Amino acid sequence: MKQTLIFLTVMLFMLPLTAQDFFFHGEKSYPCTEVFGLQSNSGDSEGLQILFAKDGSKALIIVRKESLFELTISGKLIIYLEDGTVISCIDRGLNDYVDNIASSVYYLTDEELTKMANSNINAIRYKLEGDIVITKNLVYDAGGDYTASNKGSYRTNYPAVITSFFIESTYKKPGEPAIPFMKTTKPVEETAKPTISEEALFGGSAEGPNYQGQSSGSGNAGIGFSLSGRDMVGIPSIKDDSQKEGKVTLKIKVDRNGKVINAEYTIAGSTTSDPYLKELSVDAALNAKFNPDENAPEVQQGTMTFVFKMK
Repeated sequence: MKQTLIFLTVMLFMLPLTAQDFFFHGEKSYPCTEVFGLQSNSGDSEGLQILFAKDGSKALIIVRKESLFELTISGKLIIYLEDGTVISCIDRGLNDYVDNIASSVYYLTDEELTKMANSNINAIRYKLEGDIVITKNLVYDAGGDYTASNKGSYRTNYPAVITSFFIESTYKKPGEPAIPFMKTTKPVEETAKPTISEEALFGGSAEGPNYQGQSSGSGNAGIGFSLSGRDMVGIPSIKDDSQKEGKVTLKIKVDRNGKVINAEYTIAGSTTSDPYLKELSVDAALNAKFNPDENAPEVQQGTMTFVFKMK
């Protein structure tokens, strides 16, 4: 009974801190993130504001620009990611200018959102349209193409923002469908006990150049990997007594000596973003060992997948 009382007290205290933000456009409102900034590359001190929102099961990116003169953000919105990916969003005419703020709503496909969850925003290119304004000492024409960058004091980890809002968000209404690219894990019974996942996670021949490994591990986790031409010779041990399940996929980098020098969570292939399972997986991956290969790239990239199962 004491534990229940403590839990209720904490929940009641935390509710005001997790109030949902909304973005209003015309007669519609969208659940959204906080507003973030990008640094203008044209010397404009105002820069560009962006936020992410949901329209039912669809993902949105909203761009805003403060201006004393009426402006319209129009045309394609081009998003440049740090891995070289370029995303082009179509203008659907959802433009507005209210309270000295021009805004435009763009839809993101599931594929585009997945790419943005795996690579940070480098810069965004946008187009402004507005009338030429003549004041006493100034002729002002804001029309044209502009870029704003994710740098300096504005720099933000947008993959973390996207993962938190679209996957880990607690704001989804009961019964509302998840975004199609997301997969949710089923609830865990309190009486469930962790077991070892015995089946192989991937297919493929052990003799081929793209042999992907078989499940292994301890506790309730199975492990699989994909690293062209390499075998895992040091299998990490995972000690997990949690009542959680799901699949965690990591991008890994391996040197010629077979040492895993970097491991990062990727939403692609994962069915859970639980922080505890992600931490277990990253720690295990960094302790894995592959066979040395002096002919391999100096840094070879691949994936490791950890499946946590319950019975």
